[in-house]
Amino acid sequence: MNTPEPVPARMGFVHGVQLALMISALLGGLVACDKPEGEAERAGKKIDQAADHAGQDINKAADKVGKKLEQAGEDLRDAAKANPPPPPAKQP
Repeated sequence: MNTPEPVPARMGFVHGVQLALMISALLGGLVACDKPEGEAERAGKKIDQAADHAGQDINKAADKVGKKLEQAGEDLRDAAKANPPPPPAKQP
């Protein structure tokens, strides 16, 4: 059975440095590629803004509903305290 020879630690370090250099070169190329904004990008930004506004409106509506539910719960509690149920009837 053949066992692979261990890779020297220095060789792993060299490969790591090479990989880091390649990744930084690719990322640098992407950053340098600054094209003017096209129609698709503008449409995407408008969609994102609309979604953000819709989310904010939904949150506001949910807050209002939550407050109304809390008020209704408090009103029910107050009504129950003001009009307690009659005592249970005695069974013969």
